[in-house]
Amino acid sequence: MLSIEIIIVLFIALILLLGIVLGGYFQQGKFIAELTQTLESNNATQSPLNFKHTPRAFKPLVRNLNLFQQNNPITLERDKLTGLSNRVGFKRKMFAKMPATEGMLVLVDIQQFRFVNDLFGFIFGDQLLKAFALRIKGLNNPPQFVSRMNGNEFLLFYPKAISVNELSNIKQHLQKPFDIEQTPISIKVQLGVLELHDHHADVSLMLRRLDLALKKPSSAETISHFIIKMMTKLNIVN
Repeated sequence: MLSIEIIIVLFIALILLLGIVLGGYFQQGKFIAELTQTLESNNATQSPLNFKHTPRAFKPLVRNLNLFQQNNPITLERDKLTGLSNRVGFKRKMFAKMPATEGMLVLVDIQQFRFVNDLFGFIFGDQLLKAFALRIKGLNNPPQFVSRMNGNEFLLFYPKAISVNELSNIKQHLQKPFDIEQTPISIKVQLGVLELHDHHADVSLMLRRLDLALKKPSSAETISHFIIKMMTKLNIVN
């Protein structure tokens, strides 16, 4: 028969063992909560997962999550419809180039695009946007990267400034008729152009200048592009 002392020792040992087990579960639960919070916050920055203490059982999971993050496209920066970079992706790429003092930004606007959706439906409009994105990527003088900034605006980055004739050729090529669901459709585009050599600034300011360039064509019969330095002469751009 066990003595009272042995029973007490065994009881204390059982309590300690139970505490260790429960403590382990508590630590794991706490780590899972921290992991979840970190994953949610890292969606915007895509920075590696880093913890002061990672339980041994979770180290393979954290390692593979970091590898997955490195080897897969950043969906937050990708336009789901066209597969191009979106506004967030464009800003990240431009931040990596700062200070960007050479090259050219070309903002392409499909004019009156809402009428396409009104007349033919959103599915038809989506197919046209995807075809338009493919046409941009297939330009004879392709940009280094292209982003879809919103519904009907696309932004092209050229590491070196291109000529007015090249801009005109881009416009004419993008305006060639499309065949969507066996329906021929023609579009008109307008270009806003920013030469970085003369007008480099922070990314937000460059985007504002591009919007101004797009909305202030030099004349009604323009080839739909407007070099930003013309606006400077008119004191339109600050």
